[in-house]
Amino acid sequence: MNSSKGSAGPSDFLRRSNNGKGLEYKIVRFCEYVQKYRAVKIKFGLSLEGNNAKTFTTCGISL
Repeated sequence: MNSSKGSAGPSDFLRRSNNGKGLEYKIVRFCEYVQKYRAVKIKFGLSLEGNNAKTFTTCGISL
C-alpha cells in the first residue's frame, strides 16, 4: 500500500522514511525515485512548485 507517501514531494518522502513515520518500505535508489517523480509531474503537466530544489540538484536533476 502506498498511502503512507500521500501527496508528499521527494524531500518530505525522504524525511518520513528517515524518521520512520509511515514506513513500510525501504528506499534503495532515492535519486531514481526523484527522477520518476519529476517525469510524472512533467508528463501530466503538474506543478513542481513547492518542491525543495536542493533535493533535485543533489540527484543531478534540474527543476
